[in-house]
Amino acid sequence: MPRYLLSVHGEEYLDRFRVIGAADLDVALALAAEGSRACRGTLEVRPFRTDETVRALPEP
Repeated sequence: MPRYLLSVHGEEYLDRFRVIGAADLDVALALAAEGSRACRGTLEVRPFRTDETVRALPEP
């Protein structure tokens, strides 16, 4: 399952984050939208690299 990094942005902080497992980017964005409403803040979603995804990268 792909993992995504959810970062919380606010005036006072830029250091809160969670790594979540989601089936795809659409699911991660839906979870971020729910979290954004719950915390009344802005969430950023980014793909998160794992050992598995790094091994899958082509050799240079």
